Amino acid sequence: MSNNKINNKKNDKKNDKKNESDTYIQKLPLELIANIVQYLNLRDIIALTSVSKIWRSTYLNQNVIWKRICEELDIRDEDYLRNSPTFCTLVGSSSKEYMDFRATSMFGQTCHWWDTFICYHRILKYLRSNGYCSVKVPHLSHISNTYCFGDYVVNVSNKRSEIPVTITVLKGLARDFHNIKLEMCEMFNELFYKHIKVDKPKVVGNDKFLVIEIRSVIFVYIIENYEFKLHFTKVVHRDLLIEDSVHDHLPSQHFLRTHNDTKIAMYEDKLVVVHPKENEFYVINLKIGKLRQLIKLSKWKCYVDCVQFYKERVMIGVTIPQNDSESIVKHMLMIYDIEKESSKGFTLFGAANEIKVSESVIGIQNKPHRTIFIRKKNNSKFFLSCSTFDLDPYGKYIFYVNQNVLYKYIVSDVDPAQGTTIASSIQDTSCLHLINKHFLLLNKTSNLWYDVLDVKNKYVVKSIKYDRYRLVYVGRRFLVMADTKVTLIMGYCK
Repeated sequence: MSNNKINNKKNDKKNDKKNESDTYIQKLPLELIANIVQYLNLRDIIALTSVSKIWRSTYLNQNVIWKRICEELDIRDEDYLRNSPTFCTLVGSSSKEYMDFRATSMFGQTCHWWDTFICYHRILKYLRSNGYCSVKVPHLSHISNTYCFGDYVVNVSNKRSEIPVTITVLKGLARDFHNIKLEMCEMFNELFYKHIKVDKPKVVGNDKFLVIEIRSVIFVYIIENYEFKLHFTKVVHRDLLIEDSVHDHLPSQHFLRTHNDTKIAMYEDKLVVVHPKENEFYVINLKIGKLRQLIKLSKWKCYVDCVQFYKERVMIGVTIPQNDSESIVKHMLMIYDIEKESSKGFTLFGAANEIKVSESVIGIQNKPHRTIFIRKKNNSKFFLSCSTFDLDPYGKYIFYVNQNVLYKYIVSDVDPAQGTTIASSIQDTSCLHLINKHFLLLNKTSNLWYDVLDVKNKYVVKSIKYDRYRLVYVGRRFLVMADTKVTLIMGYCK
């Protein structure tokens, strides 16, 4: 028998065995295959995607498989699958769009959580290889404040003769980004031009609503298909909130003079408006524009330093003076559970500059290095000596700097002594921001640079000079910086 015939018979036997095994797999329900795959590690699962087309397009193309992987890696779909800007200027076979198109045409569309993992993995790859892309968007007017809420940027002017507010929608090709004028009512223009030299409008937003506040007058915009439409205008006051009608006239001058220190915060479709002078705060339903709750702030006269709103918890940092004196006696964090209608106070070592919240931990940034953290499940507290910190979204880790050393603390029910050292000689770091659990952005005040630090490999992968710009937003997919003339949007991947 010739060698060719022997080889053909061997190949036929191999193909028969392969077809036979494929036949057995095909008889299994997809749910059972997913249960089997969960015992494999990530490297084995990725190797399985290369076995055959049916393994890639059917057996492994299940949300239950990739959701488990993403949860184990602390990857949230909302961080990576929102309509992020596309920075790529390549064409042909080198572009991301072409590669995605080829993969989809050959193997079909990947499931939601697999897409999330692919986006996350691509960003890690570009972060490590310094593959950043950026675009500058010129402002339509002289800008004093810039805010970013993930899908769009809000620019607020500080001059009476110019356009008050403009929006940059972060969707599509970054090179096509431009500012659009936000529709303003007559009442807003009157308030804005009258008080702009004294008060800066306060701005909060998410993917559903944008709220602008000037002296307890709120202008609520609803967002649909990236179009901003004025939803309603309200004067936030105990008596005026009883009315259901939209306000089309300014409140009294006395009201405007006494409501210049209002603080606001938003979560989903609820807005918190804090009135320090009236010692109370309001929870407003943004969908219908009505008061949901009116809550007493404190039994003492107090000044409000900052406010944060997350799920059903309203967190307010307050400074409490003596009864008849301006000398400070204590600083506190007040936590209100608006669902259970309960509250709890925590004494701070200094005025709260910022409140950071994750799924399981609340952290309060204050000037003294002894910082308080609160476990949300039982309101127990612990302390870390740090000058700056940031939390991961799930609340599993705290990254913080103490005496020029960067630490990583794993959150647990046991009070910490000190976290694990990540890097030493972190000189002049005024603040840090978490890009993801693998990369941190460190603000170097001495030489006007931001350093992107690889946490695992402990080295700086990129340095960004910011002598002109101030940092506005650090996201999972891009960061935003701005000055008075332009907004700089820097993407982590092409």
